[in-house]
Amino acid sequence: MFNTIIKRDGRTAAYDVEKIARAIFRAATSVGGKDYQTAYRLALQVQQRLEEKISSLSSAHCRADSGHGGKGID
Repeated sequence: MFNTIIKRDGRTAAYDVEKIARAIFRAATSVGGKDYQTAYRLALQVQQRLEEKISSLSSAHCRADSGHGGKGID
C-alpha cells in the first residue's frame, strides 16, 4: 500500500481513504445520495485499483530492468 500522495500543487500528504470517501460522498449528496457506507466502499475500491495499478507498473519496471543485466534504463 502507499502512504503518501502528491497533491495537484506538488505538495505531499499522507494518504487517507476517509478523505476519498468524503469526496465521493459529497459528490453523491450533490445529486441526492445519502449513503456514506457506499461512498466508503467505493473509496476502498479506488484504493484497491490504485494498488493494483502501482503493482503492475512496478512489475513491468522490474521486467524491463531484468532485460538489461539488472541495470535500469536511464
